[in-house]
Amino acid sequence: MPYTRPEQRTKTWVSVGPTDKVGDLTYQLATVVGRYTLAHGLSYDTFSDVTSALVDCLTEYKRQLADRYEDLKKGQNGDVAEWTVIKNLLREMGADVP
Repeated sequence: MPYTRPEQRTKTWVSVGPTDKVGDLTYQLATVVGRYTLAHGLSYDTFSDVTSALVDCLTEYKRQLADRYEDLKKGQNGDVAEWTVIKNLLREMGADVP
């Protein structure tokens, strides 16, 4: 994910407040996407750019935060028993499974 330089962040920062509801978060994100779309015009490139940005953001969020949290909890509580069996079977077949 390309990181925005610190001096550019204030120019790109969108004022959104904390929310308790996923619907409100969805609305905030939709507003940002809608404003970008209106500013750049209805075109394949705009829709492609927005889709790419959302996918990139999701991927980075998952990779940097959600996956690490999931690993932490798996270490604390153990993995799904059936998945452990499946992973072992895959290893026996020669798959590189962590």
